[in-house]
Amino acid sequence: MLLDLTEGTLILTRHIKLITMPNLETQIQAPRKTLPIPRTKAVPAAGNPRVFDFLDYRAFLKAFYEQTKRATKGRFSYRVFSQKTGVNSPNYLKLIVDGQRNLTHLHAKRVAKYCGMSEAETHFFTTLVKWNQGKNLDEQSRYWNELLVLRTKSGFRLLSTSQLAVITDLRLVALFELLQVSPNASTETLAARLRLPMSADEITRGLDTLESAKLIRRDGKKISILATTLKSEDDVPSKSIRQYHHQAMTAAEKALHDVPLDQREFISSTIALPANATPEVKAILRETRDRLLALGTHTAGADSVFQINIQFFPLTNSKPEPV
Repeated sequence: MLLDLTEGTLILTRHIKLITMPNLETQIQAPRKTLPIPRTKAVPAAGNPRVFDFLDYRAFLKAFYEQTKRATKGRFSYRVFSQKTGVNSPNYLKLIVDGQRNLTHLHAKRVAKYCGMSEAETHFFTTLVKWNQGKNLDEQSRYWNELLVLRTKSGFRLLSTSQLAVITDLRLVALFELLQVSPNASTETLAARLRLPMSADEITRGLDTLESAKLIRRDGKKISILATTLKSEDDVPSKSIRQYHHQAMTAAEKALHDVPLDQREFISSTIALPANATPEVKAILRETRDRLLALGTHTAGADSVFQINIQFFPLTNSKPEPV
């Protein structure tokens, strides 16, 4: 089994297929001045979208707005939504939903109250806002792990917390691959074989996660790999995929220094191309990826696990349009 992970599509070859959503980039701008929260009853939760079903707080706000507008037969507007949550600007929440403004922590709590969220839902929503708007990978990783814990407590069932934990942790993916070549190895042996840092106790917890994600089944010391296809309507967000890519690139940097030359291959080229050649280059790289995936899928006798990273990105800004 191989992992193919690109922003836009995530595939665990043979076993998992997850379709990911397009990335929603946020623009960090200074929030508008807010007013004291009005004295109004929270909107009843019945019939409204469930916040635990979302991994993008803007998508939740849009769904809540549209549901409330239908329920009030068109009498609900973004102006009303903003005013009811203590903001004087009539289109402030519309700008937030469109990704042109960010939501402050104080306003997020006011929105949660107006939407009729419970204490647990409010905690999830405010953490979701922090994750979506995280300014660096360490911050995003911290809030992502908190979201996984909160989802577990909520009883979320569309895409399980365990499955999300696997696809955003390179160590768990590597462990899953290693189990296919060493299915009966002890936790100590698995820890010793992995170049990624995992203790025997972390291996045990990793096996628990893989089993909870329905990727493996344990019967005593015997481990069976399950051929399971997973497809979620609550798509995996690009931000979590970028966390995985960051881990893979960090592992590559370490391998550059720690792995002997005869066991690795690092190729880097800097070339000048027309900007409109980007689709063709991406097609070539994906064709190369597909050939490598086919090699791993159809070649018998696998005894080791390798990581393949392919990056292509500009080193210059776009050429200015002629005036």
